[in-house]
Amino acid sequence: MKVDPYPGALLYSDDDGAHWQTLYDFGNPVTWVAVDPNNWLNAYTISPTAVFRTIDAGATWSNITATLTGVGTLRCIRHVPGNLVPQILVGTDLGVYLATAPEYTNWNK
Repeated sequence: MKVDPYPGALLYSDDDGAHWQTLYDFGNPVTWVAVDPNNWLNAYTISPTAVFRTIDAGATWSNITATLTGVGTLRCIRHVPGNLVPQILVGTDLGVYLATAPEYTNWNK
């Protein structure tokens, strides 16, 4: 799997990179991808203005940006597995924001 940041597609290859196919086209530049280290089916990606989540290895994606607005450009994302509640951290121009499982839609600085 690889990211084509412009126009914003997630690509995959089933022949060791000889040919690439679009798995999902976000329609916006993709700047970062994070995979859940405990469950490879779960992954997260960001564009400069939105956060997306998949729970089926990229077959479908949900926009989980929700309350993460007015925070400047989204710069990076990290999935943090936890003993009690997994979390997602997003770094922006104005700080680091956190959302917790299971929905990851309520963001706090």
